[in-house]
Amino acid sequence: MKTLMKSVLPILVVCLVCAPAVGAKQQKGAKGALLPDGYPELAHDDAALAKVPGVDSAPAVVLLEARQQRWERHFSRIHYYYRIKILDEDGVEEYGDYSQSLIGKWRVKKVEARTILPDGEVIDVTEGIFEGKSTEGVDSINVTWPRVQVGAILDLHMSLTADYATIPEWIVQGYLPVLESRFIMVPPTGMTYATAVHGFPDALREPEVHRRSEGKVLVWRFENVPALPREPNQPPLMNIAKKLFVIPTDIRDPYTSAKIALARDWKSYSYYGREGWESWMKVASSDAKSLARQVAGQVESPRAKAEAIRQALREKVHVEHVSDWVLHDSPNEVLSMGTGTSGEVAATAVVMLHAVGIDADLAAIRLRTSGLMPSDMPVPSLFNDLLVRFKDGREDVFFSPASDLPVGSLSWTRRGIAALPFDGKCEQPLELPDYTAEENRTVATVEAKLDKAGLLTGRSTHTYHDVAAQKWRARLKDLDGEERRGRIQSRLRTWMPGL
Repeated sequence: MKTLMKSVLPILVVCLVCAPAVGAKQQKGAKGALLPDGYPELAHDDAALAKVPGVDSAPAVVLLEARQQRWERHFSRIHYYYRIKILDEDGVEEYGDYSQSLIGKWRVKKVEARTILPDGEVIDVTEGIFEGKSTEGVDSINVTWPRVQVGAILDLHMSLTADYATIPEWIVQGYLPVLESRFIMVPPTGMTYATAVHGFPDALREPEVHRRSEGKVLVWRFENVPALPREPNQPPLMNIAKKLFVIPTDIRDPYTSAKIALARDWKSYSYYGREGWESWMKVASSDAKSLARQVAGQVESPRAKAEAIRQALREKVHVEHVSDWVLHDSPNEVLSMGTGTSGEVAATAVVMLHAVGIDADLAAIRLRTSGLMPSDMPVPSLFNDLLVRFKDGREDVFFSPASDLPVGSLSWTRRGIAALPFDGKCEQPLELPDYTAEENRTVATVEAKLDKAGLLTGRSTHTYHDVAAQKWRARLKDLDGEERRGRIQSRLRTWMPGL
């Protein structure tokens, strides 16, 4: 992601909705608003489809992808549907498997999948579904469809619940053509929301509004969306894909009925973020405060205190996921478990800084590698990491306890981006400085020798500095010696064919 001013989605259209949007298609009791707790019906022409109209070739086509989200009093229920059809042998090779990670306290209620063969035979995929759960609270769902072949339809349905759930950006476009994509929402009473689209006409931000016994059902439909081309050096998919944003701006507390400003504007989201994280930091933090006094109590400067705390956390806590999600109940639990998200570790660092007399707060960011972010209003689901901010004299210092870089330095993925401090007062995100060309140097030194017989021999030494070195460390971090050698040789062959 680029700087704040460079990060504006150029065709982002926003509509604030307190009741059905003006012009929204209202349909009382319309059939087909909600999808079932199972497989949706096949369209009448799905079985006969052999080629996507208007497309020269495609390995497969998405017949239907949908997310259906409904809030009940104490939890959120989500259904996810994914149905594709294989059109050629490349599709057989590439699209016979599916994998999904679920970060957070999700409860997987149902996962079902099936293969529908060209002759109509249906094969249940129960034995091809694998669910795993790590000690860090991450569910993984992996599906391997059997007897994948040209003309087969691959079906998947998942049902999940959570005590909380944000509304993610709904990415409609990918590397396969999409015949139909739906985002379905049954909002809780009292929710006010805004909508935005990227890459679609303005009119598509408005949902169909259905009246059902379950309440108001909002449906966004997108049809016949072309595939993105695969081209060298193209921007990240997250930057260029067509997508929908549904942004809750106000919610109603289910216990007190009080209205809570969530993301009405930058200031309200800054306040909401501060309140939410402060409540987590207050649950149980005595161990974190004790550790802070132990490692930084006798250190003089704010920067030195922060660095001592960063190093202590690096020794005691493994950052399993870069995320602003909560997997543990308190800072003490993060320390006792020895693991946490980057957001939890940042919040623990804030608790520790407070314990040694340093005023600090959190700042929400979207990693540079994750894509663009609109600058005119907050989209909570786009933020995916947290930094720590404190004052050193008059200077605002940002750092990431999840990083291996010292306080005062940020990794390239956390530079040149917008940061929203959770201080309850910030009315616009701050712009973090980008790196310079000097900080992204690669120096190549070549020694060559030509003997009398015309044989050329030589040696080339490449030295990577700052950002370039960070990228190589990230590529090689989890590889053993042989794997590292292979990765480097592959890279060299790209630039020096014949090696």
